[in-house]
Amino acid sequence: MASRLPRSPRRSAEPSKMKAWRVHTHGGPEVVRREDVAMPEPGPMEVRVRVEAVGLNHLDLWVRKGVAGHKFPLPLVPGCDVAGVVDAWGPGVEGLNQGAPVLLQPGISCGRCEACFSGFDPLCARYGILGETRDGGMAEFIVVPWANLIARPAGMTAEEAAALPRRRARRRTAGRVRRRRGARHRDRRPRARRGLGGTAVRREGTRARRRRVGRRARGGRSDRGAEAEGLKPRGA
Repeated sequence: MASRLPRSPRRSAEPSKMKAWRVHTHGGPEVVRREDVAMPEPGPMEVRVRVEAVGLNHLDLWVRKGVAGHKFPLPLVPGCDVAGVVDAWGPGVEGLNQGAPVLLQPGISCGRCEACFSGFDPLCARYGILGETRDGGMAEFIVVPWANLIARPAGMTAEEAAALPRRRARRRTAGRVRRRRGARHRDRRPRARRGLGGTAVRREGTRARRRRVGRRARGGRSDRGAEAEGLKPRGA
């Protein structure tokens, strides 16, 4: 579900301020407050986006309610699924047009370590998520790394863009699991299942091992070969 942020009043009364929804303490919906906060300024290789719509992710509910054993950096602006338009950018950013429609990749990494260069940025020691480890998009503006911008397809509304699943992040989560398991578990292939709120990992190594054990028990012959010689596979 995605919703467009209220336009009235769209801006704070102070030029250096903006409106944002913030969580100061965990609890019910009443803990989410609309406040005046400092306008974020983009640094080197960063872009400021004027937020048009934010999707309601289950992560936002966890941030509000709290998770046992996990500490969020409160006060925090929730919102990880964000769509908007380019507003300003810092040094080093090129090829952008002010007002260009974009959506944001919520995973933030350093972009310089081995994990990031290998395409496994969730393994980055500095990896975080918008609205969980740093302020998210439930505000008038948000600043993110240039690399986290995704061009919004023509004809797609901000609400539709904010409601899109971020499949790239899910595939990378599956890659992180595969990398951590290492060469000892190559026959266990993590796969991202469609239709789930996160990435489900399915182990398929058990079947492969059973087939190998079965072939060794039959002297290397396959099931079809055993049937051809009049030997039924065990359990048939």
